[in-house]
Amino acid sequence: MNFGGNIGALPLPPNDSPIGLSAAQLQRKPGESPEEHIARITALLNTVAEAMAVAAMEQKRRLRERKTKMKL
Repeated sequence: MNFGGNIGALPLPPNDSPIGLSAAQLQRKPGESPEEHIARITALLNTVAEAMAVAAMEQKRRLRERKTKMKL
């Protein structure tokens, strides 16, 4: 989250993220109540955050493996 100059602004995940998230997906759908919108966006952001965390852990694992191979 970016709390610098833009309070409440959430950056979208990078293009190489395992989960695709577009600005259009964050828009309120016609007929969707504010509560439903918040619940849907919260679930979507949780999914993206989890996928990004898994991707970061995988990248760290690959780096550790590469360092181990270089030592051998």
